[in-house]
Amino acid sequence: MSLEYVTGDAHISVRIGDQVMVDVRLSDLANVSTGQTYGDVIFDDLVVTDGQFSRYHADDDRLSSVFYGPNHEEVGGVFESTEGLLGSYGGRKMGQ
Repeated sequence: MSLEYVTGDAHISVRIGDQVMVDVRLSDLANVSTGQTYGDVIFDDLVVTDGQFSRYHADDDRLSSVFYGPNHEEVGGVFESTEGLLGSYGGRKMGQ
């Protein structure tokens, strides 16, 4: 099995109300070696509990993530998509 690298962008939106909710969008995904592109990986309306959030639809459609760092301003997680991608992502809060 060969390992291939895919890069892209991660956008995480947080809504604070009665519950803390998160939307995750992984976009502009492309294979570094071949240039093959992939559709966006989107997980909407995830409930945050104790700084963690996840969604499991099937073995090839899941995401597990956690907020960390000072004031929970950073996030990291792992995902698997229906397009055969298995990977990780991370980010930090953008400036005000």
